Amino acid sequence: MHSGLSYIFEKSIQSVDPSVAMPYWDWTVDVTSNAYLNKSNAELWSWNVWGSEYFGIANNNAHTVSEGPWAFTRLPTDYWNDTHNPYGYMRAPWNMNSLPYVTRFNYTGSAAKNFAVTDMGMPTCMDFWNLIEDSDSWFDFGWGLQYDPHARVHSVIGGSEAGTSFENNVAKHFDDDVNEIISKIMFVWTKNMWRNYKIDFPTVCSPDTPQHACVGSCSDIGDEIQNRDIESYINTFGDSTVISSIKSLVLEDQIEVVTAMCESSLCIGDQMESASPTDISFWPIHPNLERVWMIKKLSGTFTDESWPQNSTSKSSDGSTCYGHGSEDLLPMEGIVSGTEGVEWNATNLTNSEWYRLLDPLNGHMPYLYDDFTLKHCNFYNLSFEQWLPTTDDGFI
Repeated sequence: MHSGLSYIFEKSIQSVDPSVAMPYWDWTVDVTSNAYLNKSNAELWSWNVWGSEYFGIANNNAHTVSEGPWAFTRLPTDYWNDTHNPYGYMRAPWNMNSLPYVTRFNYTGSAAKNFAVTDMGMPTCMDFWNLIEDSDSWFDFGWGLQYDPHARVHSVIGGSEAGTSFENNVAKHFDDDVNEIISKIMFVWTKNMWRNYKIDFPTVCSPDTPQHACVGSCSDIGDEIQNRDIESYINTFGDSTVISSIKSLVLEDQIEVVTAMCESSLCIGDQMESASPTDISFWPIHPNLERVWMIKKLSGTFTDESWPQNSTSKSSDGSTCYGHGSEDLLPMEGIVSGTEGVEWNATNLTNSEWYRLLDPLNGHMPYLYDDFTLKHCNFYNLSFEQWLPTTDDGFI
């Protein structure tokens, strides 16, 4: 799906200037060249890509880019469909962000009790290497690709800010190590609670409602408390340290923590949620991941590329989640023009067909990547060249 979005984006910009190509951002180059190791916010945000001529910097009180071509990019408004932000912005229903511009927080937690997003760590060459080396099937590779080599990029750029309930009613119960974990997985907990119908958010909050005054609520928590069972809320955190820490509290304090989380009015940076395409830094991320998949394909080490037919574990509306199946149609239109006159009707493309089209050995796509060697990873004694077939001229 993301590669399809990238393809559509490239065709869009080529309609303005046919000479341009979709750029990709290999952040592991920045990680390596900056000798990155849990660097501070100041060091990471000094990377060249955050200059005004590229993605722009958002280290200000407005939490938005203020210089360059992407300065003060506004979110689309009046999106009053079934799943909308209470303020009418094109954001997830669980995102209480009232700011009108593309938002990047450089921390998680609340404004008064926060933790640097860089503590999550940008993915490194080792994340790419481990994925290629350890995944023999497309299922395992595709499942793993979305997490360590990918998700942290969105999380570090987006960040989040909870309301005062975080420091007043959550943080006081734990040490900073636990609080930091909670702050970094709050957005996942909130999203999963919403998907499982355990948390409700206002349908509408007026534009003058303060940032953290538009709050959610866990409507069934009273029944859970009455039954002395709120584990379904606690276990949704999915982190053993957090779960055990909350469960070690007396019931009254457990209730306080869970209720505060429900009412935290979490504001999520756009890169950290489903509105991520509104941030310009979204678009060069996924071509780089496509390139890593192509390295795996070129290595010839897939032993099973069958598309998984089992139901998704993430769906709360029935047993399947449309869009993930091998024969589900992609939301694309028009013609995919490949090399040597090959053309495909994108209107009828399925996931499995798109997967086959992307195979770098087929030559069907109208673009090429300039490099698969990732030579900067030699810094870690990782030679990606060993995964590549050779020709008379050297590596592909």
